[in-house]
Amino acid sequence: VSNLEFQALMQDDSPVWVAMNARRVADSSGETLYYEAFIEDITGRKKTEEKLVYQAFHDPLTGLANRALFHDRLRMALRRASRQSAYSFAILYLDLDRFKIVNDSFGHNTGDDVLCHAAVSILSCVREVDTVARFGGDEFAILIDDMRGGSMAVALAKRIHGVLSQPFKINNQEISIGASIGIVLNAEQY
Repeated sequence: VSNLEFQALMQDDSPVWVAMNARRVADSSGETLYYEAFIEDITGRKKTEEKLVYQAFHDPLTGLANRALFHDRLRMALRRASRQSAYSFAILYLDLDRFKIVNDSFGHNTGDDVLCHAAVSILSCVREVDTVARFGGDEFAILIDDMRGGSMAVALAKRIHGVLSQPFKINNQEISIGASIGIVLNAEQY
C-alpha cells in the first residue's frame, strides 16, 4: 500500500489525518515474515488544503460563495435540468441600492460592514439548498435550487427586497440601502 490517506481517531477521540505506506517483508523463499508500515501525521497539510479550497471558492469578506463556486453550482443545475424534466431552478441577481453613497459617505470599513449585513440578511431568506454568492462590489447572485414554480422566485425576491429595505445601524449610524433584483427562470419550464 502506498500513500494511503485517511482520518483516524486519537485516544482522546480527536481526529487526525495520516498518510500510510505499508509493505510485506518476505524471506528468501517468498514466505511472509511480517508487514511494516510507515505512518505520518498530515493533519496540518490537510487543514492547509481545506483552507486553500475554501479561499478559492468563497468571498473573503462575507464568507459567501464566490463567482467560481456559483458558476459550478449553476453548471450542476443546468445538467440536472437537462436530465430531469420536472427539475427547475431560478437565478436572482441583485445589486444594492445606495451602496456607493454609503461607502463614499461613511468609508470603506462601514461599506464592508454593510456588505456583511446584506450577506447575512440574504442568507436569512433562502433555504440551505440554495446558493448565495457575492460576485464583487455590491453584486450578489442567488441560485434557487429545485424550485417549485416561478412564484417561488418572485416571493423570495420580495422577501429579500423587504429585508434589505429595512434601516439598520452600523457604528451608531442608521443605514438604508435596498436592492434592485432581477430574476431568470430556466426557460423550458415557463
